[in-house]
Parts: sequence; structure tokens; C-alpha cells
Amino acid sequence: MPPPHIDQKDLIAANDDYIKEDGQREAITKGLLLAGKNGVDEAMSKHEIDLILGPADSVLYCLTAAAGYPIGTVPLSAVKFNDTDSRPEGLRVLGKANDDEMILELMQRFETLFPGRMLPEIDT
Repeated sequence: MPPPHIDQKDLIAANDDYIKEDGQREAITKGLLLAGKNGVDEAMSKHEIDLILGPADSVLYCLTAAAGYPIGTVPLSAVKFNDTDSRPEGLRVLGKANDDEMILELMQRFETLFPGRMLPEIDT
């Protein structure tokens, strides 16, 4: 994996970081409000936006996880780091609460318009 995430130390540390149940409930409630109603909903309504598109390696998934909102990913291609290493790259599609159908419709139309993509090489 490319730097700075060359191993699983962050994942192991996150698993070891225990939050008590009351703290979990408070964090979930705060996330739903700040990321959802006062975040995504407010921004999308204010700017009359139906969906937000962004790179798959962005932090959009953190926002949707905190808000409890749907998100989808469509494949684009692969990013080459050097002559031998590459990874898949995609496009995130974020909607408001209960916008699953709109997200899936965009993803389906995207795949219809752009059916080809570079498949990863698999060593056998």
C-alpha cells in the first residue's frame, strides 16, 4: 500500500480504542445532526443540489457514515503509482437521506455511458 498507510497499525489502534455505550450514543446523535440535517441537507438545499460527486479516495464516506446517508461508488480507472503499483479509482455519489433511488439511477446511467474501464491485473 502507498505511504502513509503501509500497514494496518491505524486499523488495529482504532479497534483497540473502546468508547462506552453512552459515548457511542452521543457521538451518533451528534453526527446525525451535524453531518446530516445541519450539514449535507442544509448545504444541498441552500445550493439546490440533488447529488454530490467526488473522488472515491475523498472523505465523503466519513460524512455519509456520520449522517447515516446513502453513498455509492462507480468505477473509473486505476491510478498508477509507479511502473508496478496501481489501485482502482472511482467516483463517489452522495445524496440526502432516502435518496437511494436517485443515486442508483445516476450510477446506472454512468455505467451505460461509460461501460469500459481498466481492470486490475491479477497475479496468478
